[in-house]
Amino acid sequence: MSDFLREAARLQPALLKSLQTLHRRANAAIDEAAIADTMLDARDAAVGGGGGAAVSSGLRAAASDTETWGSSSVNPLRSLQAPDAFSVKPLVELELLALRAATMLRKRHATERRLSLVVTVVLGIFIGLGLFLALVAQQVAPGAVLLVGAGLAFVLLRVKWQPYRRAARTQHLVGLADELSTSLRARLRALDSVPDHPTRHLQQWKAVLELTEPLRDLWER
Repeated sequence: MSDFLREAARLQPALLKSLQTLHRRANAAIDEAAIADTMLDARDAAVGGGGGAAVSSGLRAAASDTETWGSSSVNPLRSLQAPDAFSVKPLVELELLALRAATMLRKRHATERRLSLVVTVVLGIFIGLGLFLALVAQQVAPGAVLLVGAGLAFVLLRVKWQPYRRAARTQHLVGLADELSTSLRARLRALDSVPDHPTRHLQQWKAVLELTEPLRDLWER
């Protein structure tokens, strides 16, 4: 389930900071629960200092991967709103994050498909016009210029714009976001059935830690 969070954090630095904070809060909440359980189990013994485990320190903000998808011009998640790292319902925040991302990615994919269609039609018109001039109107030079220009434009768009790669990447991210939101929705329903509030609270933070622990390398390197 952390796959989408990892991909999104590489594309959105603000999201990485929120996930780092959620990871810190999850560790703290679990440590506090462990200390409370220890004190209850040892209520007949002298308690000397409680030494709870320290929360991981020295975390550093990591820069996003310097890859093509990290640039603002093609980053499909550059405007994705990060979750509220101080919410009392962090799992709900992460579910909403996945839903926002899936909606944003689908809109972007639809826009890029329309743009691809327009560009394809325009290039087709230029190619058709070039062929007409060269073969029918016997104007070889203008026709050759149009054909060469259309060919160069196609190559440039294929190399720089990379529409097929971007579409595949967007679809991949949509699948990961949908998988995360579905899993979190099921987990939230399971937590709602837990009658004991402290247990429900602890299980929520354990779920947050489970999601964010695989991402530690993003901010600890």
